[in-house]
Amino acid sequence: MKNRTREYAGRAVETDSDGFLLDSSQWTPEIAEAIAREAGIWPLTEMHWSVLSFCREEAAREGHSPGLQRIAGNSGVARKTLNLLFPNGGSELAARIAGLRKPQESAYAKKGRKETMKTAIKGLVAALVLGLLPAGAFATDGYFANGYGTPCKALAGACVALHLSAMSPAINPAAMAFMGKRYDIGLEYFNPNRDYSVVGSPSGYPGTFGLAPGTVTSDSRGFFIPSLSGSWKSGESGTLGLAIYGNGGMNTDYNAATFGNVSTGVDLSQLFVAPTYAIKLGRGQAVGLTGLIAYQRFKAEGLQAFAPFSSDPEHLTNNGYDSSWGYGGRIGYLGEFSPYFSVGASYQTKLKMGKLKKYAGLFAEGGGFDVPPTWTAGVAVRPVFPLTVTADVEQIFYSQVNSIGNEMMPNLMVARLGDTNGAGFCWHDTTTYKFGLQYAATQEWTLRAGYSHGNQPIQGTEVLFNILAPGVIENHVAIGIGHLLPTGKEIQLTVVRAFSKSVTGPNVLEAPGQQQIRLKMDQWEYEIGYSFGF
Repeated sequence: MKNRTREYAGRAVETDSDGFLLDSSQWTPEIAEAIAREAGIWPLTEMHWSVLSFCREEAAREGHSPGLQRIAGNSGVARKTLNLLFPNGGSELAARIAGLRKPQESAYAKKGRKETMKTAIKGLVAALVLGLLPAGAFATDGYFANGYGTPCKALAGACVALHLSAMSPAINPAAMAFMGKRYDIGLEYFNPNRDYSVVGSPSGYPGTFGLAPGTVTSDSRGFFIPSLSGSWKSGESGTLGLAIYGNGGMNTDYNAATFGNVSTGVDLSQLFVAPTYAIKLGRGQAVGLTGLIAYQRFKAEGLQAFAPFSSDPEHLTNNGYDSSWGYGGRIGYLGEFSPYFSVGASYQTKLKMGKLKKYAGLFAEGGGFDVPPTWTAGVAVRPVFPLTVTADVEQIFYSQVNSIGNEMMPNLMVARLGDTNGAGFCWHDTTTYKFGLQYAATQEWTLRAGYSHGNQPIQGTEVLFNILAPGVIENHVAIGIGHLLPTGKEIQLTVVRAFSKSVTGPNVLEAPGQQQIRLKMDQWEYEIGYSFGF
């Protein structure tokens, strides 16, 4: 790579191909301001100058530019604040503005990074093998989570244009390019409250399918859901990552004769292992690619009354858990056009899953239950230094999976359960709008809040089958706090409230006007996150 002659503040200086001064004695404060302007950082505040002064003093004393860990540990400016002061660059950008050579990772640090990476991968895999996995619980944006990672949840999921944690593969893999070495562990307590009500007595007419009147509440109202993720630098511009997280939400447990049988319900859990590679294409521009390995587990109970409608009654209900594996991918882009504005977008393919053969007489396509495709796009704006405002839009295409998107009627009368056109849950595609606020109150404390609104997927004409999966939530409010510990590690807390929502419609297998069914749901989420290794 060739050196270059550049002009800053009216002076010609020699730089390397990345813009770092070759002779630090040529540096002046005016040159620093010119480089900062070129990098999109303006004006340089007192805190910026404090970091730049420390870098020059450290380089004069040690003979090389300090790395991010050294700056964060000795300059009096926390690492999180450094990333805000010098976005898309950290210690490298600080060194460039300070007129120093690019910071180099020591051999000792490289060795330690490799050993830590090996240990972390072993730990993540061990957690997977030991079954530290979600036990079907989510019911937020349909059956997808409203956000992934503790800080992102606190923004109600509005984080596609940010790089907040190593859980980025679940949202936007391109964000990993800005992470460096980092590990994130999250533990959520999820508390969904679901019930259905039936008004009107069964008609008793031949060929009808009446339900017992009354209100029935689902049991299984509390779940612990862990998440694990890590990221590691790979070369000058690349980052490797691995995230383990889950979906789930078709989870109900009614101790009542819902369809004529006691103990009715379903339980769906989905686990994703997401190896990721992200690379910076230039200053502030990055793309990322995630390969998704998916595992799902499902069981259904109490559906014997649907046997006359099934293509395979022996594989309709009460067969215990069945499972399958599948695969897909996600691609993402993140562009930081200045310290004040960034754009992000990602797309996840449909995940092709193996058949749930024990339920070939329930789900369309002989037990098919693929994961629907999604896309997300958003922006992050920083109108003043401590405040970040985010806005995202997300679409989930449930209609592209027959077992989820097929209508109940007239499909139940023209095809059998388990056929390609067999009845499904008739979930419509959803569009969700998410908004977040992040405020760096001090170097150690960060406050977050968010709100999201989306159209829930269940129509009034489809409430009968969706007694099993009443994912009708539309509005979420979230708050969270992050605290940087003196040891350099970080702890986050998030609380999410999903407000009560109900959908009412007719029992389509009863005489017209005979029975009305109401589905109702609300939920709380409490999550604690712990970040370290950076």
